[in-house]
Amino acid sequence: MDTDLLIIGGGPAGLHAANTVGQYGIRTVIVEESNALGGLLRQQVHYINDLPREFKAQTGQNLSEYFIGNLSDQCTVLLNHIFTGVYKDGRLGIANQETVIPIRAKRVLIATGAAEETMIFPGWTLPGVISVGAGQILHHREGVLPGKKAVILGSSEPALSLSMDLFDKGSDVAIVDGGSEISCGNQQLLDEIVTKNIPIYFEAFNLEALGTDEVEKLVFQQSSGNEKKLETDVVCIGGEYSPILESFEILDCKFTYAEKLGGWLPQYDHTLKTSVNHVFAAGNCAGITSMSGILLTAEIASLNVVHELMNEQIQEQVESLWEELINIEDSSFLPSFHSRKDIIAEAYT
Repeated sequence: MDTDLLIIGGGPAGLHAANTVGQYGIRTVIVEESNALGGLLRQQVHYINDLPREFKAQTGQNLSEYFIGNLSDQCTVLLNHIFTGVYKDGRLGIANQETVIPIRAKRVLIATGAAEETMIFPGWTLPGVISVGAGQILHHREGVLPGKKAVILGSSEPALSLSMDLFDKGSDVAIVDGGSEISCGNQQLLDEIVTKNIPIYFEAFNLEALGTDEVEKLVFQQSSGNEKKLETDVVCIGGEYSPILESFEILDCKFTYAEKLGGWLPQYDHTLKTSVNHVFAAGNCAGITSMSGILLTAEIASLNVVHELMNEQIQEQVESLWEELINIEDSSFLPSFHSRKDIIAEAYT
């Protein structure tokens, strides 16, 4: 199989990139390891206000449906497939459980996203202790209420979003966080948490899940010295997210360390091209955390692919997108802004 652009990852970055190049008639293949497109958007039922100017505020599920509905006829989707390696002649091996498809691609865009990290503590393997992502899948995809007494560990946006969802369905919810303040920057979500009087326990440490055959209590200490015991039938761990980098490793891309952007990341320049001439990066795997940033980097990378393949003049569009991204990071994510500048500068040294 031959294609102009191979996109690894069918989440928001991959889908938006496919839609962007589709407007120019570029042949595209999306490789997605799960059985459906959309990534984390598929279980986001709250409105996302953090979107680029061209999009109105909407739920993640609606945004996913929009992207999928706008894929061009020139786009081929390979679900339940993964990128496994590179042939000697440069073709990429794309595999499912039955076969390997060799694909020759003029350009590759890696949009593999980020993986949810777990939090390890005594009792974390008890039945009923799950990740926030698993809780969202159970609730939004499968229609199953994870528990009637839920403890959410962490105060990231996904963690607070799940807290609201379970509360609205009648669950007793408590939030436990190791920090001294909320890490989520979604003010609308924060206001809802406060309005509904969902309790939040800060500066929690020495966590332990207790139970015989399943989780029954979560015990922890607070900086005040008090020990707290919460009865629960489900504990949802909202850990940090780490960029998924295996595809960059397979393609022999260079890496750089940027602590403010999640740790090790692929090195890339202002076009979002990596150290490998035909490979681009976008979204979470490039150290982007905001939804605006995910979509803007996808569009910047894909427009640069359009320029290289079709010699289209896209400079003004790309400059406008970078300006929007810089304004977002400069106002809300200043450490990310400076870290990204360092990565791009390093690509030219």
